[in-house]
Amino acid sequence: MTQRVAPGMFSQSTQPCRNCAGTGIAQRIKNEQVHVEVQLEAGMVEGARIRCHGQGNVTITGQGDVVAVVKERKHPIFTRQGRHLVMQHKVPLVEALCGVTFPLKMLDGRRLRVCSSAGGIIRPGSAHVLVGEGMPVHGEPSTRGDLIIAFQVVFPKDGELDQAAVQSLRGALNSSKGSRRSNTRELEGAWDAGEEALLQPFNRETLDLPATANRDRAAYDEDSESMSGRGGLGSFFNLFRSRM
Repeated sequence: MTQRVAPGMFSQSTQPCRNCAGTGIAQRIKNEQVHVEVQLEAGMVEGARIRCHGQGNVTITGQGDVVAVVKERKHPIFTRQGRHLVMQHKVPLVEALCGVTFPLKMLDGRRLRVCSSAGGIIRPGSAHVLVGEGMPVHGEPSTRGDLIIAFQVVFPKDGELDQAAVQSLRGALNSSKGSRRSNTRELEGAWDAGEEALLQPFNRETLDLPATANRDRAAYDEDSESMSGRGGLGSFFNLFRSRM
């Protein structure tokens, strides 16, 4: 490029060509969409990268790569925990006591008939395992994790059981082998001497009620702070809330 700097004086400079970038080969940019097939290996975890060589943008120096990043999609039933799968399942009380059987469709399309062991009882909050029904281990597809099933026992609502059902259930549970007998007979003769104490549903908000009247509130707050600082009732209530 020549540029005049003064009368009779010119300056000459060079710069890369805009069309060929100094290579002598003109570039023509063409935008197009292509479909790249990415092969996922069994057991790959979220965040894993898959490089497809020679499938990226074309430049003067060559063609780049396409890097795909694995992102897991949430499943309505299963949650992945490493090589294991975790799910929750609700069962009525009668099935928790008498035996659980339910169908389950796995991620690979197989259908299982899940059932508890003979005589086994499903307790509230308990977890059971189906060995080898979890995710395959990446790099070792023949090795699989487990399926962990956390059970939630659904109890009957208040008033759903009539007196006949209650008596039948009481008789069945008391007659079971190794069960602890009702202490009704032990307390016979003591009913008339005492007052009836009816259990009520617990309200967690009652923990925030002060132990004194409003006129002693300041002293109560001061004592509460001191007790919570030395691990007294304050820390106990905090622990109780965290476990609810």
